[in-house]
Amino acid sequence: MDLMDQSGKYDKKFKGFTSTSGPLGKKLNNSRTRAEIGWEPKYPSFAQFLGVTK
Repeated sequence: MDLMDQSGKYDKKFKGFTSTSGPLGKKLNNSRTRAEIGWEPKYPSFAQFLGVTK
């Protein structure tokens, strides 16, 4: 989440993720859903959304 800090778009500093019980994680694959509804994200990466370089 260093990118969030670099962007200057957020007032608060990221402290960390909260944990959950079960199989959920930070990454999910939604390529099938995207293909079925014909959707693509506006920004190809989170860094580009924030306007910063990695």
